[in-house]
Amino acid sequence: MQLELTQSTRGPRIAVIGKTESSEDHLVDPSSELVDAIYWERVLRARAIPPAEKLLDGPRLFDYACRITKAGIRHQYPSATDREIEQILANRMALKRRLEGRT
Repeated sequence: MQLELTQSTRGPRIAVIGKTESSEDHLVDPSSELVDAIYWERVLRARAIPPAEKLLDGPRLFDYACRITKAGIRHQYPSATDREIEQILANRMALKRRLEGRT
């Protein structure tokens, strides 16, 4: 059995995954103490990351988002070349900047 913290429309939930007496996965409401403990553990892990690593996380996340977006574009336009996919991505990023009021 495994516990996993998830987010639902009703707030944080704990998914109990694996075999239980009823052989089904369950969702239970976590106590506020458990949610706080999990949050605090994440804060402590983030604080332990060296500043140089934190600085690199932005470009890494951007690169990851671009790779995911390109995969979606490739799925949408299967016959597109790599150059065309890059151009579609650039167009989408330019549109996003315009919609946000930046040029």
